[in-house]
Amino acid sequence: MTSINSVESDISPFFVENKLYFSSVREEFFGDEKRQKQNTVFYDIYRTEIDEKGNPVTERELVPGFGNLFHEGPAAWCKKTKELFVSVNNNPEGSRLSEKRNVNLRLVIMTEFNGEWVVTYFRRRATIEEEKKNKEEWVVSRDFPFKNPKFNFAHPAISITGDTLIFSSDMEGGFGKSDLYMSIREEDQWNEPINLGEEINTAGNEMFPTFGPGGMLLFSSDGHQPNYGQLDIYYTTLTDKKPNHLGDKINSEFDDFGLVIHPSGKFGYFTSNRNISGKDDIFHVEFNQ
Repeated sequence: MTSINSVESDISPFFVENKLYFSSVREEFFGDEKRQKQNTVFYDIYRTEIDEKGNPVTERELVPGFGNLFHEGPAAWCKKTKELFVSVNNNPEGSRLSEKRNVNLRLVIMTEFNGEWVVTYFRRRATIEEEKKNKEEWVVSRDFPFKNPKFNFAHPAISITGDTLIFSSDMEGGFGKSDLYMSIREEDQWNEPINLGEEINTAGNEMFPTFGPGGMLLFSSDGHQPNYGQLDIYYTTLTDKKPNHLGDKINSEFDDFGLVIHPSGKFGYFTSNRNISGKDDIFHVEFNQ
């Protein structure tokens, strides 16, 4: 996907209507040695329009409402509820990056605002004049209620019904370094997350879940077998919970993660660092039907 990949890292594609969204580093920071560590840790969300075969037809652009100098992504969109679930920093009022410590992630729920007035989430003392908006943009509508600054709550996957959220966390009580959890929404309230169990989770990392056609759950792991060396992509269902390796048509000896499948079932995208530079790029894949 040379038309959207940059010289830095590009990760975690997902669909919003007929557009492909993904996380990437802002161009203004390319080659800035003072911000090199920031470049590799903090992302903003971009988008491009795609045709019926999944090819980009517009230049990549920063999505309105993003680019707040904090980490944004991975994310997932629910067509039914029109909500965007996004991984962001746990300290929205803090500095962009503290080089002395890691900044953990939490989940927020965003909606697209179309009106004249909006208070931007990341500003503490904004005046109403500063916040006048005349175009559509994504704004935070609420926090996902379960969070802890000591741990990561990230990598959301939302079901087509909008009531089942899968995410990755390194919170205490899991089976490994990071596990997959599920929370169910009932009457607009999210239930306490439950671990998906040791059939799916291992002593390693289970990350980057997405929902595929027919209730398929896709995720990446470095703890399941077979495994080609680092993060590989697997698929299962929430009822079966038996992980299946996607094989060498997609997986490689490098990190492979974040596979999303278009509703048509004809194509999809995933992220891998198998290129020469070793930085993450987005790859396009076609499916035989």
